Amino acid sequence: MTIAYDGVDSSSSSTTVIESKNRFDSIEKQMSDPLTTDNTHNFTNFTLLNAKYQIKIHIIHIYKKMKFISAIVSAVCLVNAVDAFAPTSLSSNLKSTSSNSALNLAVGETAPDFTLQDQNGKSIKRSSIKKPLVVYFYPADSTPGCTKQAKSFNERIASIRKTYGADVIGISGQDVESKQKFAVDEKLTFSILADTNDSVRKEFNVPKAALGLFPGRVTYVLDKSGVCQLVYKELANAESHVIKAEEALETMKASAGASKGGNPFASLFN
Repeated sequence: MTIAYDGVDSSSSSTTVIESKNRFDSIEKQMSDPLTTDNTHNFTNFTLLNAKYQIKIHIIHIYKKMKFISAIVSAVCLVNAVDAFAPTSLSSNLKSTSSNSALNLAVGETAPDFTLQDQNGKSIKRSSIKKPLVVYFYPADSTPGCTKQAKSFNERIASIRKTYGADVIGISGQDVESKQKFAVDEKLTFSILADTNDSVRKEFNVPKAALGLFPGRVTYVLDKSGVCQLVYKELANAESHVIKAEEALETMKASAGASKGGNPFASLFN
């Protein structure tokens, strides 16, 4: 094996690995010998050689770290590229398929029950809401993307309630105080819930984004019985979630109308 040390290839006839080691040992021995007359020169050589060696080791470590960081960045870019071409909804025509197995809560399954406090300190129990429900998980209060998402739902909440008899709740890991500030700042008229230990997020098994570096942004649309009708995952385009939720609610409404002899309002009185 060829080893380069101090800029010299060990395969050359003048310098080998053993000779390099002997050179260090000789200088170190001479430095410890009080009778040696050239300790200053030897100490300088020893110090310079050792410094060059340490610098090379440091450079190698930096290079390895840079390669690791580069690999992470490349992987994130690859994931984003794949997501860009993948179907954003895990449901087609509100029917469950095998592709939903990637998530704990799949289309056709009943959502986990939970009780969390909203921005006003009021306890909200999922199973007590006897109407279609949009449950959206978002990364954090008052961040740019989450603010856009909350505002887009807030702009449509009156229509969602009137047209579909449904409601909306948002969930993230910040506490009630953070929720209250966020709701006041953005004048939110729907509940946002404090999942401070991420227990509900874990029950839904909400997938993380960007190789697990960020909490996922996922919307679930449930019917009045709590059965999941849509799972929509999209981190970057936060405002698209309300569009997908309304599309699912519209499909649910049309389906209910067809099953009731064409009366689109019959399901609202059950």
